[in-house]
Amino acid sequence: MAKNKGSQIFTIAAIILIGAGIAWIVRQQLIDDEPNPEPGGKNLVTLTDQNVEKVTGNGVVLIDFWAEWCQPCRIQGPIVEEVANEMSGRDQVTIAKLDIDSYRSIAAKYKIQVIPTIVILKDGKEVEKLRGVQKKEKLIETLNKYADTKNAQSGK
Repeated sequence: MAKNKGSQIFTIAAIILIGAGIAWIVRQQLIDDEPNPEPGGKNLVTLTDQNVEKVTGNGVVLIDFWAEWCQPCRIQGPIVEEVANEMSGRDQVTIAKLDIDSYRSIAAKYKIQVIPTIVILKDGKEVEKLRGVQKKEKLIETLNKYADTKNAQSGK
């Protein structure tokens, strides 16, 4: 009887694991069907090891650090795309995204510990770091603060 009970427990455990595996597969398929949080709009630059120095060296740069699995990043992504569209006419303002899973060394360079994180650079130097989901108005206000040549010249 003890052997029979052990067999039943094993069978139940196997069924639970198979069910969990099927649930995981279905979830992955649903996630793959969702739009990528990186919109890849024409006004956005996707940072890589090859272009990060060139893109971040001059002017004001907003970098959105994100990951595909990050739900708050899925909220922040479209906001960053809106900011990119609104700032597209501004000289010396660049909006960029960086997938932390693909470019861990760049994320480490900027000491990214939480995502989403927005880093604002001015001529290659970090001037602000914003953690968590940020409103479009806050991002535009922050960019304008550093892109405004009057403030930049007076040191404000």
